[in-house]
Amino acid sequence: MSESPTLTLPPELDPHGPGRGPGGPKRPGVGVGTVLAAVVSVMVLLVSGLGYVGIGHYLGKIHHQDVGVTVQHAAINDVAQNFLVVGSDNRAGLTRKQIDELHVGHATADNASGQRSDTMLLVHISATRNRVTVVSLPRDSLVTIPRWKDSSGHWHAASQNKLNAAFSFGGAPLAIKTIELATGITINHYVEVSFLGFVKMVDAVGTVTVCSPTAVSDKDSGLHLKKGENVLDSTEAMAYVRARHAFATQDLARIDHQQQFIAALFKAATQRQILLNPLKLNRFLGAALSSVTVDNHLSKADMLALATRLRSLAAGNLQFVTVPIANNNYDAPGLGSTVKWDAAKADLLFSRLRADKPVNPAKPKTVGSAGTKATVPPGQIQVQVLNGTTTSGLARSASNALAAVGFAMATPGNNSATNVTQTEIHYDPRYSQAVRTVEAALPGAKLVADSGRGASVLVVLGSDYKGVTRPVLSRATAPTSATPAQTIKTRTAADNVCS
Repeated sequence: MSESPTLTLPPELDPHGPGRGPGGPKRPGVGVGTVLAAVVSVMVLLVSGLGYVGIGHYLGKIHHQDVGVTVQHAAINDVAQNFLVVGSDNRAGLTRKQIDELHVGHATADNASGQRSDTMLLVHISATRNRVTVVSLPRDSLVTIPRWKDSSGHWHAASQNKLNAAFSFGGAPLAIKTIELATGITINHYVEVSFLGFVKMVDAVGTVTVCSPTAVSDKDSGLHLKKGENVLDSTEAMAYVRARHAFATQDLARIDHQQQFIAALFKAATQRQILLNPLKLNRFLGAALSSVTVDNHLSKADMLALATRLRSLAAGNLQFVTVPIANNNYDAPGLGSTVKWDAAKADLLFSRLRADKPVNPAKPKTVGSAGTKATVPPGQIQVQVLNGTTTSGLARSASNALAAVGFAMATPGNNSATNVTQTEIHYDPRYSQAVRTVEAALPGAKLVADSGRGASVLVVLGSDYKGVTRPVLSRATAPTSATPAQTIKTRTAADNVCS
């Protein structure tokens, strides 16, 4: 077995070739729209909740391919699943007129050939099926491509390259191995879609509304947006998810558009009840699955099992995240401009997905929760009590009770409103540690943030006041490296990007 010492990059990957060099022609951002088609196709398939006969009709038309994924031994319903979703720039099925209108290349005879993908998405479906996380992996990510064999039978040594080179060199199998090496996540299933599926799918939904913070005009993709909300048809949608040259951050801006578009399409399909109307659903599934290829281990039974479990997925539980980036213009030797990941944050992201945990674990409530730990001694906290009821003398009684457990008390008084039903604790957020102690003394009280109050805490008694509990102090614990406090930027399908 021989090894080739050097690799010649194809034009679309060559940093000095079209689309990367300052003087060369700009290559259209092909392939991205199909990625979105694949994600939404899978997502709608999973949440449709159709019966076996109805959905089986469409599943039987999906193409299968052996791509070397690792299949879980347990039933697909019992474990978390990781899908690699890609879009090839295959234009098969598009007429020359459609190719020109969609700005997806020149109408030549070889438009249906080639194998390239600008963006890949890692889709993690939790074992409980109540959470789906879509991770965008930039096409120019600097990764190590493992040793691979080309179509001539020659072996190539492992080397650093751009992520999209893996798909170009070795198709889905090499892309899967590369992403598994970079993320430590095992890919269980694979989905790929072409341009035609994207166009048909958007046409089946009708139109999709997105939001742009500024007006945009991009001749390369044909994108024209006004500031604010824009209603897109399939041609405009293709331009939206492909455009990058009109934005300073190029591919990162395009990834942001992809995520926003998937969320918007999810909303449109839900609001128009496409999943509940048999005629609409028939048209949608026929379009969405018309150009889908999946791994040969993803059976109809598997997809139906996922459909049953995921049909009630809430928009807020469809989450999007871009792999954390340290440098989006890293000059890699021989490769030119690449995207370098933030190693620490990327490791944190992928470790949480490997453990089937949320990208950002729920933050512990520092205030307002039962069993709140008090760490500041009562003697260091000044409290004033106001009576918010018609019970005479309640403020003085409560003030004496709080003083008895150690609080420094100000003169009590009467609140302007006397119909308060739930006791309130007004505090300055800067003193959230101190208010924990007051909360521990008044279980069930409502916490009201009042910026600028200062260190003094105000208690307004309500008709629910039952007395004071002596707060038990706990030793404060500082965060350690074993419990990282880092958070990763995310968005969900429920977010309003125009707000």
